Amino acid sequence: MSDSVVPLVAVVQPVAPETAAPVIDYAQPQQPSLKELAKSAALWSFVGYSGSVGLRLVSNMVLTRLLFPGAYALMGLASIFINGLQMLTDVGVQTGIIQSKQGDDQAYLNTAWTVQVVRGFALCLIAVALGWPIARLYHEPSLIWLLPASGVPIAILGWKSTNMLSARRKMNIARVTIIELTARFGALVVMVMWGLYRPSVLTLVGGGVAHAIITVIFSHTVLPGVRNRFTWDKSAAADLASLGRWVLVSTALTFIANQSDRLILGKLLSLDVLGVLMVAYMLYSMPRELVMSISGSIILPAASRRADLPRPQLREKMLRNRRPVLLGLALMVALLVVGGDWAVRILYDKRYAAATWIFPILALGLWPRFLDVTMHEALTAIRALHYNPAGSALRIIVIGAGLPIAFHYWGLPGAVIAIALGDVPNYLAGVYGLKRHGLLGIGQDFLASGALLALIAAGLLGRAALGLGSPFAGAF
Repeated sequence: MSDSVVPLVAVVQPVAPETAAPVIDYAQPQQPSLKELAKSAALWSFVGYSGSVGLRLVSNMVLTRLLFPGAYALMGLASIFINGLQMLTDVGVQTGIIQSKQGDDQAYLNTAWTVQVVRGFALCLIAVALGWPIARLYHEPSLIWLLPASGVPIAILGWKSTNMLSARRKMNIARVTIIELTARFGALVVMVMWGLYRPSVLTLVGGGVAHAIITVIFSHTVLPGVRNRFTWDKSAAADLASLGRWVLVSTALTFIANQSDRLILGKLLSLDVLGVLMVAYMLYSMPRELVMSISGSIILPAASRRADLPRPQLREKMLRNRRPVLLGLALMVALLVVGGDWAVRILYDKRYAAATWIFPILALGLWPRFLDVTMHEALTAIRALHYNPAGSALRIIVIGAGLPIAFHYWGLPGAVIAIALGDVPNYLAGVYGLKRHGLLGIGQDFLASGALLALIAAGLLGRAALGLGSPFAGAF
């Protein structure tokens, strides 16, 4: 009998259930594999990052010429407290939708959205209440109205559709990226027009409000999925509360850890010097945000789907996919360290000259964060959430004690170096957690760090050979 007859025989003769071939429904489109989803998410993350960086650079180039450095310092101080309110009250909505097994359930999504809306309004009211005491603390009367104004976008973003997070859960982030870029572009247009007409710190606030409004409208009209409505499901609320305990502790400590440096320097530096530091910090935050975006859009969803694997298999998959990412990040950090001073000179005028050496030092401090975040999501996926708060607590101690001492003995350069070293405690806490759960990849960390040092050394030697000086000139 020829092979071509076999399918016909199989159709007309009974076949034992255990030996029957699987039925393939060719009418249904085949779902993309996890690897394909990860590649698509990585591509769109890069598109989103590139577009975001481009828009922010244009914004910085224009607005730093329209506004005075003190405006950035004031907005920076207000942003610290606004971001703090958000992080100190993070109840795990984002992590819950992406990581929870109930994350696709409509009742779960609507309950999460209800929590999100109520929280947004509450935070806006708290921002209003904080205006006067914070203004007294920093002796800046304008913070009385700047803090409440900065809280308005929080209340607006509370209405954002959960479909934004559902898309990230499924690693379908093309439309999410387009929405985010559109919102950033709309904010840029508003800020430039406002800055040309009446430049002030309110120019930056107006951009935040525009960004929030555009994001909310597009999240409900462009993305497929549930149409959110007010709901309270006890099972969903219990799951959010269970996950939210550690998320709340983690984000609260993360806020204090990440903002403690600027809170301290806000008392030590003049507004003009603080404004220059904030500009360098904005540049430093761009690659940091890229990696955090990759972490939330790719690494966490992928790790969550594999969380039930035996630890050795999960570790092997994580490390294999992490290797090319680390090599790319090492190249990025090396370029920022070696050529960061040129970027500052191109983008900003002479009032921000000190940022030419501040930015390269801060850029070197990105590496411990990159090592941590590219592996730490494995701990989040298996719900081992207590290592991140431990790392943040260590960072608070290091910055709280080390920054004032470094500033006292070595001035601003010492303070900047202390900030750059601030993520080392987070990395060490993550290493400890990964080791305890059989997920450690310390050998890969050493190899990638060696590659980074080799790239930086080659770049610095090349600059010296060409007579281009050091990126750290002016610091020491």
